[in-house]
Amino acid sequence: MDMTTSQSPVLALEEIVTGIPRTSYGEFDTSRLGALRGSLRAAHMIIAPGGTTPLDAHEVRECWYVARGSGVLELDGWPQRLEPGQLVYFDSGQTHRIHNDGTAELVVLSLWWPGAAVSPLLDE
Repeated sequence: MDMTTSQSPVLALEEIVTGIPRTSYGEFDTSRLGALRGSLRAAHMIIAPGGTTPLDAHEVRECWYVARGSGVLELDGWPQRLEPGQLVYFDSGQTHRIHNDGTAELVVLSLWWPGAAVSPLLDE
């Protein structure tokens, strides 16, 4: 099924191979968000049991919401347990990756925006 059609909220779908098993990544179309268009981006990650995302750091600010599954977040070298329903924030330049040490898929929603505040509400 092609997830990149104009009818789909997904802009792109690709697999990032981080060894076996694979990690799935899909970016959502945020162009219909009005004033935030172009500033706020969103994606989902599905990390298979035993999978690990690549170590990442960037200028944008980012939040992850754990929708399903559990794992260990490495944030600036420090491990932190993540469970469903948790929200974690990354400031610009912080290194991060997540490892699924569970037996079920780990599903994470990612939202990111430029390092400079998009709105005063986001900077409080």
